[in-house]
Amino acid sequence: MPNLIKHSQSSLIFACVLVIFLVLFRYIEVHVGIGGLAIVSIALFLLYIVILATYLLLFAWNLIQRRLKAALSLFGGIIILSMILIFGQVLNDSVFYSIDFLRFHANKAHYIAVVQNAPPDPDGMKVIFFDWGSGGYLATNFFYALAYDNSGQIIFPAEMRTKQWKQIVSAQYNIMNEERCNSKIRTLEDAFYLVETLCQ
Repeated sequence: MPNLIKHSQSSLIFACVLVIFLVLFRYIEVHVGIGGLAIVSIALFLLYIVILATYLLLFAWNLIQRRLKAALSLFGGIIILSMILIFGQVLNDSVFYSIDFLRFHANKAHYIAVVQNAPPDPDGMKVIFFDWGSGGYLATNFFYALAYDNSGQIIFPAEMRTKQWKQIVSAQYNIMNEERCNSKIRTLEDAFYLVETLCQ
């Protein structure tokens, strides 16, 4: 039999590494363009299904052979692998936020310098968007941005945002005002926000 069932920890480690790799690949995929990676993404998903099925078969075989230690390890691997199917969006959101948090702090000095050098509008409002990547496939497009908004209106419902704020945003990141697009805003730190926009 494969080494996977000879070493009880191997299946757990492999499952963890695979899940982390798939989530990281998804982050890259939606930030640099899905089109060029679509075939790779499909291939990885099929590979994931094959690996999950293999875990299930090996678990059943070891259970029948009463190799309980190997079966238990494989069962743990199945649980880990199943997280992608059961908690896929939650898992992606958590990992994506962690990466974005690190990404922001790695270049925080630059963003603060840009904000400080940017002139405010007559009412003192500053709204600045930094392009953080985009991707798209067929009629679906993803847009990511880091935003600075000292007014905090970015987290308000659209009907509560002032006309002045919308005009400022339209000049930089107009897709937030388009009806075909839906934006999700997450607070990052102080007046900095993560903006994820899906347009269909």
